[in-house]
Amino acid sequence: MKDGGDEPQPRVLGTAPPAPTAPVTVEAPEPPRAEKRSATGSLVWGLALTQLVGWGTLYFAFALFVAPMEAELGWSRADLN
Repeated sequence: MKDGGDEPQPRVLGTAPPAPTAPVTVEAPEPPRAEKRSATGSLVWGLALTQLVGWGTLYFAFALFVAPMEAELGWSRADLN
């Protein structure tokens, strides 16, 4: 076959065989690093926590004041709610 396919090339006398090629190493990519928190995200979480505590305090604190308000104002519990 003259197309140079699978036939070995003739070796010329007095020449050294071709040097073996070095194996190709492929390095694995570095894993993605955790991104730093943004100031906006921290601000939003801080405000959310503040709102949660604030609304929870107002909601449950009202129950503490119902009995004293009922006694002082003379209103019924239904009137206070």
